[in-house]
Amino acid sequence: MKVAIVSSFMDGRRTGVGNYTYNLVKGLQKIGKGKDLILVHFAKSPEETYKESKEVVVRKLPSKLTEMLSLPSTLHRMSCDVVHFPAFTGSQLRAYSATRVPIVLTVHDLTPILFPEAHPTKSGLLWGKAFRSCAKFVSHWIAVSENTKNDLTSVLNVNPDNITVVPEAADERFKPITDKEEIKRYVFEHYGLQTPFILYVGTLEPRKNIPSLLKAFSILRERGYPHKLVLIGGKGWKYEEIFSTIDELKLENQIAIPGYVQDQDMVYFYNLADLFVYPSLYEGFGLPPLEAMSCGAPVITSSKSSLPEVVGDAALLVDPLDVGALAGAIESVLANKELRTELSERGLKRAKFFSWEKTAEQTWSIYAETALYS
Repeated sequence: MKVAIVSSFMDGRRTGVGNYTYNLVKGLQKIGKGKDLILVHFAKSPEETYKESKEVVVRKLPSKLTEMLSLPSTLHRMSCDVVHFPAFTGSQLRAYSATRVPIVLTVHDLTPILFPEAHPTKSGLLWGKAFRSCAKFVSHWIAVSENTKNDLTSVLNVNPDNITVVPEAADERFKPITDKEEIKRYVFEHYGLQTPFILYVGTLEPRKNIPSLLKAFSILRERGYPHKLVLIGGKGWKYEEIFSTIDELKLENQIAIPGYVQDQDMVYFYNLADLFVYPSLYEGFGLPPLEAMSCGAPVITSSKSSLPEVVGDAALLVDPLDVGALAGAIESVLANKELRTELSERGLKRAKFFSWEKTAEQTWSIYAETALYS
């Protein structure tokens, strides 16, 4: 069986879906399926990781025409049994209809439909319309959580029998580091940051609920806690409220925003953080809390959407819009070393439930079933 994976998400700097695709490919190669993969790129990749699998580079055209014209043409000519789209993009609409073999589509979340205020208005509307138009071309759906599966069935009326939940996992590099002094020096030399600090990781956008975190953090500073708050992530849609909240609360000197940080350095931040806080309003899966737990960081996260599925009983769950409750949870962890240790141990244990090899095995089974019955 030959499976084509639209791997353009891995081209260039990887975030979100790019990391999902990259780790899935690595996982499939680890379980012995690498030679059965055809990776469809938009640019020639220098990554040695992919070389075990066949690579096809789509002819590059100006603007979005590569996705709209070259990709459908390439897939139409390709000899394979299944095509896997690791995420939905509206500009690939024609690629869905042009593909002659069964399509597997991974859905990470439905934020453009459920949280239109977190996206440019036109973008959200077009995404939702295109998504509904493409649904009829999908043979099988992969949802990264039960929460996302429920969204697909309730919002888009997708048949639940055609949806399989396959969780993501943290990259294997996310693990505890024993020598903390060495990484403290590295983070200080490269980012100018010293411990102690509280950590958040994710795009700076409304859905992530960062103003509530800032208000809770301000309460902690007023109570005498010496920690800084580190916000790691790129600027998203409508990020201005975050910076205005920092100004209003006079937190300029207590907040560090290093922007995008590569995975090899992210491991250091997770390992050095006294606490990881993730008060998002909605997540299709929520990978940062899992990465933090994999490194042994105590975690506080939201009681909303998929996040309770991910962390289980290994984190403190709070109503993300209750600033007082959020501040109270943060203080309870910072003030109680035994609780920090307990959360750290629970998190490490919980993280072992997830692996990319397991994700790859489940995904390969979906390919095989889809090829057989479509």
